[in-house]
Amino acid sequence: MKAAPVIDLGYAKYRGRRATSRCTVYLGVPYAEPPLGDRRFRRPVPVKSTAVVDPPTHDASHYPNFAVQGASAVSEPGGAGSEDCLKVDLYIPDDAAPTSRYPVLVYLHGGGYRFGAPKNWPFYHWIDSRPRVVIVSVYYRLSALGFLSHPNFKDGQLADLNVGLYDQIEALKWVKQHISKFGGDPEKVTICGQSAGASSVELQLTAFGGKNKDLFRGAIAQSVYRTPVFQLEQKQAAFKELLEEVECEYQTLEEQMHWLRTINAVELAQAADRVYLRHRPTQGPLYDWKPVLDGDLIPDYPTKLLQAGLFADVPVIVGATTDESLSWEEAPWDVALHGQWPFLESDDIKTLEKAYKERSLGYKEAGGDGIFRSANLVFGKVFSKAWLYRYNQPASGTTEVHHSADNWHMFKGTR
Repeated sequence: MKAAPVIDLGYAKYRGRRATSRCTVYLGVPYAEPPLGDRRFRRPVPVKSTAVVDPPTHDASHYPNFAVQGASAVSEPGGAGSEDCLKVDLYIPDDAAPTSRYPVLVYLHGGGYRFGAPKNWPFYHWIDSRPRVVIVSVYYRLSALGFLSHPNFKDGQLADLNVGLYDQIEALKWVKQHISKFGGDPEKVTICGQSAGASSVELQLTAFGGKNKDLFRGAIAQSVYRTPVFQLEQKQAAFKELLEEVECEYQTLEEQMHWLRTINAVELAQAADRVYLRHRPTQGPLYDWKPVLDGDLIPDYPTKLLQAGLFADVPVIVGATTDESLSWEEAPWDVALHGQWPFLESDDIKTLEKAYKERSLGYKEAGGDGIFRSANLVFGKVFSKAWLYRYNQPASGTTEVHHSADNWHMFKGTR
């Protein structure tokens, strides 16, 4: 197998490797400066791209460290990974050249904004079967490192809000500027994601009230859901508990943020997990680390923005699996629904229970309708060009079509 070509971006060169006979990969290519030290909790700083004579050559043949992870389950504490994570993995056809102008797919991974990494979802088999496309998979900050919030962050003096989403935007800007060197067409970019990745797609479509459309021309949202976007004031209790978990005794917000920037990233991630897991059964979304209403990137609730026409009206493909919420834990109706919607009134829960009492899956079906299927219907109604689907193929070794079942078809099923 011949050696992979070295890609010269003007400010740096990258040497990838042949992953298969038809696919070359460039792994861990930075799109922003490392968000370390004072840059923690700040919007990404674009990678230094000033052209130089004979730029250095970097090895891009191995997967990089993924973003610091939050808990993926009650029994799996977070903390693994690196803060130096603002990178992309690229999968390109063997014959790609700057003149190829292949369409580009930018993939945003799922994981509830708490965990996940592009390494888990490789695309070289896509290139093997459909070689005329360039694929870019994005690493972005997660959990409290990506979505710490406080009302006083709104002015940007002490920290920034929704930095994980700004990471995605910076990656899209990098793609726009540099993807032609890898054989991609910067005018033919489609964003794609599953679960929280699909939620990210929705938030990029509605970003700044729909003023983000120059970065992509289409979108695919697999299992998009009603993202639990809260007001900043509603998240203050989580911030306070995080300070307690890391034993911060400072009183001013400036001192508290200095403390949060100096402690170890692993300690911070695990403290954020403890806050979330403590409240997970009944008020999880309020104490989880996810996007918030910031009045700028997210100026209003996504559904309201979609219904008001404040979104990038590009062609979209959107859908869900048949049994999206089948994997929910067994619980009484009030506990199960409060775990997703903390502010539901008792009368609302009784109404839902009555409406779904004849359904075999009960509250699980109610949750699937409220979280996933309603999101699909909104997309189908508001976008000028929308294709809706229902994925009904069980994953290998199962009989149900649960949440993420389509990932088997997307990835493992192509091997």
